[in-house]
Amino acid sequence: MQTGVLRVLRATDASWWRHKELRQTGQTGQAQQFERETVLRDLGYALEMRA
Repeated sequence: MQTGVLRVLRATDASWWRHKELRQTGQTGQAQQFERETVLRDLGYALEMRA
């Protein structure tokens, strides 16, 4: 379980860095889309952990 959590944290960190880069280059629409997908993915993972 701990390795799974660490894997998710690394993936989340990398994706948020990517969103920041997209915003800095003016690609806010694409950044917002990726942010929505990331949040939904993370919520889905959190719900799986509770079950």
